[in-house]
Amino acid sequence: MTPVRRICMPHLHNLRDLGGYQAAEGRVTVWGRLYRSDCPARATSSEWGALRELGVTTLVDLRSSAECLSKPVDAPEYMAYHHCPLLGEQVDDGGANAASRAYMKSMSLDYAEMMERSFGGAAHVLHVVLEALRDGGGVDFFCTAGKDRTGMIAASILYLCRVSDDDIVADYCLTEIYNADVVAKQIAAMPEEVKRRLPPGRLELASASRPQTMRDFLAWAHERDLASLLEAHGFNRAVQDELRDLLTNMAS
Repeated sequence: MTPVRRICMPHLHNLRDLGGYQAAEGRVTVWGRLYRSDCPARATSSEWGALRELGVTTLVDLRSSAECLSKPVDAPEYMAYHHCPLLGEQVDDGGANAASRAYMKSMSLDYAEMMERSFGGAAHVLHVVLEALRDGGGVDFFCTAGKDRTGMIAASILYLCRVSDDDIVADYCLTEIYNADVVAKQIAAMPEEVKRRLPPGRLELASASRPQTMRDFLAWAHERDLASLLEAHGFNRAVQDELRDLLTNMAS
């Protein structure tokens, strides 16, 4: 099968393969092992079958419990499903308003602040990804729109694989192109009381994945040494090296 970046499906608008990026020391990220996407809650049996053909054996859901209750993912039995809420959990009513608040919260933080609040959660996600890769399967990780929480995890993994900042930024920016329509529909469906609470201009930023947003995160990651911070929260250098080895090969 010829590898492609974006995999188009009727109910997955932002599914793409993280293979094919040049990394340090003449390496390149491998195809067919790591995918990022928007939420597959509406995926059909044929779409699940297509994911299986892509090699996906593990799903990592970064959403809050409220979002999961609002739009549950009915994963087939042949796929392992892990709920790993990246921003932690708070007691809430679990209804549509709670799901909308959780979604908007994920868009209200810059990514450095998001990571500062969720080192433990990020380290746990990386361990789940690594374990699936050890077993030889592929992983799809996602949040609601596949932009913010998903974007931060994708950037962190590519950073650990020593992919260039330019390519990490380019990968992030694809979301605005692929996902604009579905994000607009999600915003339109939000309760008006949630929208009224948002700062001016917040909704306009909802579907944007601007280069500077990711450049700011990467500048923070270099300055603070993200690898050391993750090590301090349980994802040590040995497993970081293992993750990189499993996700990169020498370029031919």
